[in-house]
Amino acid sequence: MSGTRKIEFNEDDMVAVIPTPSLNLPDIVAERCLQPKDGSPYLVFYCKPSDKYAGGCPNCGSINYISHGPAQKPRVVHDINIGITRVDLVLIVPRYYCKDCGAVFRHVFESIPEGKQSTLRLREQLRRDVFTRPFSQVAMEYGFTEGTIRYIFDEYADELEANRGPIIAPEVLGIDEKHIVHAMRGIFVDIKTGRLLEMTENNKEADIVGTIEKMVNYDKNIRIVTTDMANGYRAHIQLCLPNAKLIVDKYHVYQDLYSKVSKSKKTIMEKIGQQISEEPDPVKAKHLQTVRDLVVHNAYLFKFGKDKLAEKTRRIAIMADVCKTFPEFNHLRLIKEGFERIYEQGSRADAEAVYKEWVKLIPPRGARKAAAWEKQYHVSADLYDELAIFYRTTQKWYQEIFNYFDDGCQFTNAASEGTNSMIQRINAQGNGYGFKRLRAKALYWHDAGPRVTYKVARKKVPVYGEETSSSMGMVTGSHSLFGDRKIIGYHDASDIVQTEQPTHQPLSVLRFLQDTEFYDFETD
Repeated sequence: MSGTRKIEFNEDDMVAVIPTPSLNLPDIVAERCLQPKDGSPYLVFYCKPSDKYAGGCPNCGSINYISHGPAQKPRVVHDINIGITRVDLVLIVPRYYCKDCGAVFRHVFESIPEGKQSTLRLREQLRRDVFTRPFSQVAMEYGFTEGTIRYIFDEYADELEANRGPIIAPEVLGIDEKHIVHAMRGIFVDIKTGRLLEMTENNKEADIVGTIEKMVNYDKNIRIVTTDMANGYRAHIQLCLPNAKLIVDKYHVYQDLYSKVSKSKKTIMEKIGQQISEEPDPVKAKHLQTVRDLVVHNAYLFKFGKDKLAEKTRRIAIMADVCKTFPEFNHLRLIKEGFERIYEQGSRADAEAVYKEWVKLIPPRGARKAAAWEKQYHVSADLYDELAIFYRTTQKWYQEIFNYFDDGCQFTNAASEGTNSMIQRINAQGNGYGFKRLRAKALYWHDAGPRVTYKVARKKVPVYGEETSSSMGMVTGSHSLFGDRKIIGYHDASDIVQTEQPTHQPLSVLRFLQDTEFYDFETD
């Protein structure tokens, strides 16, 4: 491993750690442990092999060899961190002389890869951490250069990519896009599990269709596709999945609705402001201004759904006052809540019936029709131009919107949106990973193994002595499997132990981020 951290310590500035913690490595035993007198978070263990070498000669495979004394210099290697405490091992390495081929070779350790300056468990820990945390943070914590951490990541990512199997087409496929690293990227997610399936370099037709057609049994497995209201996706999906049911994500529909409501609200506020300025009666003008200020200072009025508004009587009272004073706001409320009622229905027929009634609230095109509409609702049609645009959007996507209400089709694109948000946050935290690294980090994070931390666990170890009477053990309960010995006391000991953080099966980026502190997660 290039760019390894420097090991600089002076034994005169160190003090012994008593008792010496057990390293919990299968072939290495710690004889003593030192730490800085000033309390700095650092430990150095002086170690030796736990047993004689039992393998064959690396040169010829013979087991006919003898001891040849220790290597001239101890082998110094890095081990895992214990919390924030860095750990290094100073290891006495025996040598052997092969009688058959005359080669002199060094002891081979199971816990330390040959030619490396880090234990196997540290290398595995680094491979795990680089997939869940920023490179710079991992480098700082373990004392390596960021270049070394990037090398570890690239090496592992290439290994995961080479061993990756084919993508099995899911039953419900979510497709989304995100502008990341200077281009629009295609995101493919298994909606049922929340697992990221693929991230493409572009979101053009060749990328979208090509990715779908590479999935195993895509034409048989994929029953539903969830997307936003992107015309390109609809055409691409119809091209390669003519029998799949396309569903427009309801949250995208709501997002468009609320955007248009917000713009209409601004238009109404401007008209009311003009109305107040032209009001000759100062008392009435003051009242109108007071009610208008309620809208200004209570922005939630046209953002909350009716259930959220109903949580507090004050909210209902303010909305009632605003709508009674200004019919323009009351009609805006009717449009907003009328559309929200569509997604409260339990069947397609009921949803379409509510939609049919809702359409009547939208100003029609044509001067004569608009005039008749204004006479019916007593508000100006031009105040709701943005909602008329929204209505035309729902007409354009009518089939895909109401597919949601068919049996077994109640799926949204939330998992894709959550994954998109996570990818954006990874990119922001990494100071620009580039597309290849960003894709690998998002795609393979769940294959990097369980999240592991290490700590020193204190324990009491029994001390055995000779049993004086065979019956004593039966009476006291101290008789053991160690023959005629009994526990005569305990001494303090400690082990370096690992703990794993829980993960989900099947693993979901969205669920993992919501349940851990690796990212301060929130959706766009």
